[in-house]
Amino acid sequence: MFKPEELGAENSNEKFNVLQKTMTQNIWDGRLTRELQFVKELRDKFPQIDVLDCSAKVWDLRKIKSAAELDVLRRTAQIGVKAHNALIQSTRPGVSEKALDAVFEFVCRLEGAVDMAYYTILMSGKNHAYGHYHAYDRVLKRGDFIILDAAPDYADYHADISTAFPVSGAFSPRQKELYEIALAVRNVCQANYRPGITFGQVGEKVAAMLQEKNLDKYEKDFRGIVRLGGYNHMVGLATHDVTGTFAGSNEVLMPGFVFACDIQLFRVEEEIGIRLEDNIAITETGYENLSAGVPRTVQEVEALMKADGILQTLKNNGLR
Repeated sequence: MFKPEELGAENSNEKFNVLQKTMTQNIWDGRLTRELQFVKELRDKFPQIDVLDCSAKVWDLRKIKSAAELDVLRRTAQIGVKAHNALIQSTRPGVSEKALDAVFEFVCRLEGAVDMAYYTILMSGKNHAYGHYHAYDRVLKRGDFIILDAAPDYADYHADISTAFPVSGAFSPRQKELYEIALAVRNVCQANYRPGITFGQVGEKVAAMLQEKNLDKYEKDFRGIVRLGGYNHMVGLATHDVTGTFAGSNEVLMPGFVFACDIQLFRVEEEIGIRLEDNIAITETGYENLSAGVPRTVQEVEALMKADGILQTLKNNGLR
């Protein structure tokens, strides 16, 4: 393979692109990656042989998950579900994002995760503008709306799950309006996932729903999400798992695909960000939502937030 090996939360192709920009193509550096240096040595020492890159072939093997891999990915996602629910329950005005990050990591490790799949992303207030924010530098206040994008690394497999919810435990009318538009897109996508359909055909179903409900003006908010039927990236040994070949909106869904259905709707000027991200496995007859169990409807979110979470339990018992 000409592309770099993956360590921890890395993605081989993303790592290669970073190394190209910061090292190989840097006029003050110019070094090859370790893998490309090995290729160069082979070609210099044995000029009569062809040295070919098998990265794409290996990545296409990773594109289709086996039953054994699906078992691990299902367990990984369900650890993430438990941690999402625990964090949501602990969210209150006056709670710090740093404390919530600690809750998420605690639950993941308690359930057997070896690490986080990536930095836990917590965005609230003005930080929705960053898209991916993990400084944990705010104390939450009433009226805040928060995105949690986080998942564990379990047995070297990753999940990628996002939830969105009001810090106060109750949606404002505007928060509810935007949230339910994003939820409707998510639901149409998942209602149409099955073998043999393309991502683009799923996207056509979404566009038809938006038109039918007179929500056409929101289509631009979802950008490529509509064109790709909710698809964002594959999930597996890497959070953004690699594929050797991918036909974009023309990609035909096949049993064994595991990917992120990632619906996003941002109103940065209103400090509202919504991200509803599930891990989808295509089966022989349809699909399985590996991350089922996080609250998705407004009613489910508000009901979950009525109960005390880990932080409140610790406080009530004089432990923090």
